[in-house]
Amino acid sequence: MAALKIADKDFPKDADINNFLGFSSRKLQLYKSAAIYYKKALAINPQHLGALAYQGELFIVTKKVKLAKKNLATLARVCGINCKEYADLKKAIERARIGGSSRSNVSPI
Repeated sequence: MAALKIADKDFPKDADINNFLGFSSRKLQLYKSAAIYYKKALAINPQHLGALAYQGELFIVTKKVKLAKKNLATLARVCGINCKEYADLKKAIERARIGGSSRSNVSPI
């Protein structure tokens, strides 16, 4: 996490770095920080597939499933329903809907 924060200072307009920081923060259950990093990644690149999917997973964990569905719709428009990010977020939403785990085994790479 420390290395990513240094990279973010060196490359403040890098959506990938912010997505990785969001992913790391979310996995550490630092949800407010994760939200900030995903928002920054999407401000840099509104069509960043990873940030859209992972932010959607954050929305699920924080009980904001409607916002996760909004990200799912954005992914459908941006990359189609057959892209990996769309499929992963759709599965996470379905697990949340049936009361299963909202955690994903998806890595940020």
